[in-house]
Amino acid sequence: MQIIPSIDIFQGKCVRLSEGKFNTRKEYGIDAAEQARRFAESGAELLHVVDLEGAEAGRLMNWSAIEEMCAIERLHIQVGGGVRSASDVQRLLAMGVYRVVVGSLAVRSPDKVGQWAEKLGPENFCIAIDLKNGEIAYGGWKRTAPIRLETFIPGMASRGFTTYLSTDVRRDGMMKGPNVELYAELVRNFPSCRWIASGGVDTVESLRLLKQTGVEGAIIGKAFYEGTLTYEECVTNVC
Repeated sequence: MQIIPSIDIFQGKCVRLSEGKFNTRKEYGIDAAEQARRFAESGAELLHVVDLEGAEAGRLMNWSAIEEMCAIERLHIQVGGGVRSASDVQRLLAMGVYRVVVGSLAVRSPDKVGQWAEKLGPENFCIAIDLKNGEIAYGGWKRTAPIRLETFIPGMASRGFTTYLSTDVRRDGMMKGPNVELYAELVRNFPSCRWIASGGVDTVESLRLLKQTGVEGAIIGKAFYEGTLTYEECVTNVC
């Protein structure tokens, strides 16, 4: 299982939310690109980046910070938050982004995202499925969609998408443990998909439990910033 550090960007700085609520934003005073370098120096090979301003505004905002992170050697970047247009996707990929994370638009306009996959290749995308109380959340986690996973995931898979990221919004930023049962169910019900778990990781033991579900990766954010976990500790004891 791959350990994937997370950077949420707001005005170029690292921040974290609790349960996806913007009014809980905690700023760490760390430049996002500098934090990315620190993760790379610790051995991280893949970084999950969310443009929180972009998620709130409906368009990518922190282009310069993302470009700086893409320039870091031996570090792959997957980026989400406000991706709404094919031109933005093409610009991200041209900058060197490894994967573009699409959530809200995949829920609202799956055919449009499918067209991107046809043109640019589905391997360049990760579909984000954020869940709030069992419902698919989108639009900065402010809305929920009347779509069942049993319909949504096969629909995305039929368009060629293989990599999926799922966040339990109620666990995100709370450091009270991930929803292990959710990820076990997703892997069991949709075994052809590659799953990345996100939200709530707080201890090495919680990572071990996630690994047992069969997910391919686990995203960790707040536990790193609060100093309760280190990247090296996670790799040594889990991977």
